Amino acid sequence: MRRLLPLLALSLLATAAAAQAPTLKIYFLDVGQGDSTLIVSPTGTSLLVDGGPNGSGTSTVVPTLVSLGLTTINYAVATHYHADHIGGLDEVVNAMNGPGVCYDRGTVAVPSTASYSDYVSAVSGVRLTLAAGTTIALGGGATVTCTNANGQIFGGPTVAVSGTSQEENSRSIGLKVEFGSFDFWIGGDTTGGGNNTADVETSLGPTIGNLEVLKASHHGSFTSSNDAFVAATDPDVAVFSCGDGNPFDHPSIDAINNLNPPVPATQSTILLSTTAGTGNVGFVNSQGTIALETDGTTYEITPAVGAPITLLCDEVAGTAPAPGDLRISEYMANPLAVSDSNGEWFEVVNVQASARSLRNVQFTADDGSAFTFYSAVRLGPGERFLFGRNGDPGANGGYTPSTVWPFGVYSFGDAVDSIVMRNPSFTIVDEVHWSSGAGFPTPNGASVERENLLGTAVGSNFSAATATFGAGDEGTPLSTNTSDSTVFPAVTVPSAPVTPGSTLTLSLVSLSDAGRIYIAALSLGTVPGFFLGPVFVPINPDGLALLTVGLPGWSGALLAPGLGSCSIPVPPDPTLVGFSCFGAFVVLQPPALTPVRASGAAAITIS
Repeated sequence: MRRLLPLLALSLLATAAAAQAPTLKIYFLDVGQGDSTLIVSPTGTSLLVDGGPNGSGTSTVVPTLVSLGLTTINYAVATHYHADHIGGLDEVVNAMNGPGVCYDRGTVAVPSTASYSDYVSAVSGVRLTLAAGTTIALGGGATVTCTNANGQIFGGPTVAVSGTSQEENSRSIGLKVEFGSFDFWIGGDTTGGGNNTADVETSLGPTIGNLEVLKASHHGSFTSSNDAFVAATDPDVAVFSCGDGNPFDHPSIDAINNLNPPVPATQSTILLSTTAGTGNVGFVNSQGTIALETDGTTYEITPAVGAPITLLCDEVAGTAPAPGDLRISEYMANPLAVSDSNGEWFEVVNVQASARSLRNVQFTADDGSAFTFYSAVRLGPGERFLFGRNGDPGANGGYTPSTVWPFGVYSFGDAVDSIVMRNPSFTIVDEVHWSSGAGFPTPNGASVERENLLGTAVGSNFSAATATFGAGDEGTPLSTNTSDSTVFPAVTVPSAPVTPGSTLTLSLVSLSDAGRIYIAALSLGTVPGFFLGPVFVPINPDGLALLTVGLPGWSGALLAPGLGSCSIPVPPDPTLVGFSCFGAFVVLQPPALTPVRASGAAAITIS
């Protein structure tokens, strides 16, 4: 009883869930054929890198800043002096408070353009030259370090850029943003030797090191993102900023293939672009501004159109999928709205109650088509991930994939083929082998959907989709399957470890019950349990249960795809070590709040 009293006391004192960890936010603004990126630190300090072309400061950048609640720009950086990067900066400066400091590369070999003159006039009172090696503390643990400027590389050589092809691009400033385990690099139009430009990238890559996210230089031009730089930085995600239908072939197939190689490699990259560019198919057209948020351990990327993607930072191991953890839930083998070479795709879903990592997961087909997905995507319970052959909804039949597999390496037979998914140990996680002789539907212009996601991959468990998407084909990419009949169990997953002074968090997972009401509680025991209407609840209605059931956050609605969470602080009392209890929750069906199901009891021990 003496060991119980401290826990009862903390229950009485707990009134809310633990505060959310501060995050770093990055916005890749859609300024057409230009560049503008906003960085906001955990403490709210803002850094604007470039301002896009003339007119975009007024039309895009300032409205975006205002929509985010920003009235002040603390810092600005002009990576170099081309109009598509600095053209909108003076408009931002004239419309906003700040910046307190505007950094640029100085007054060496400056252009005599109206855009440069307008920029100088706007920032003359706060302008400073940024040298390689300078670090800016943004607050909350976020820092920005200048990695290169005017060809000088911090921790590396100085590359001769004077008099070279595209000298202004080669003089670009590069910035490495660090927050916890998250590393991001942005470098204006830094060159890598293509088109006879100065090769700054090859020497720069090793000094930058491994990255989570890369802002691809020069809008994805073939002058940048060279093989050596990509190998040295190994980004999981790369973002292109370019104009729709631009005349420069941005992003180029060279940059696309360097970042997401079509030949067997030990590296691949999720490629996102603010627009469709000029029609190269190896990236996802996000159709607008792309947002990123990170707590320094994981990061979530949200395109303007399409589902958010969560990834683990490279230092975080994640949980590899075991057989049955992930299921191939849907595939499009024979689209009619567009050709097979544009419209094929398949979807993977996590059917477990905790997250799984897609890092190093491999896919093969009957004809030997294969690719390995190296990016550390974290797939949460019930979360879907869509691999596509083409990333532009305007060309692929109207769907937006999560990622595009390497160009030309993977394809499906319309009537007979397979998808075999293996984990990093090369163990089969799931496999679907289809042919009409095996009872699988082989429709034209419709995807094939798994009816019961927990059921086996036999023909009778698959049917042709009937919901229409995009340009007229039928399917449910990144949505619940047309004939989904899956009944998931309710599962309570406690945080681990739970120690004195930590926060005990229960993750509530009931993937069949999105939108329904939950009630959660802790209890000292599981025997005999009790019935709530027709539903057996496997914990006892004791004093601890009565205390926790009334705490804020311990009841509410399950968010899609059927997730909830509740927390309680654990006092920093060492006598609690060894104390055990159990957590569970009940799902109720509105409007009558009829009990539908209960989770199993999760054992929790303070260690």
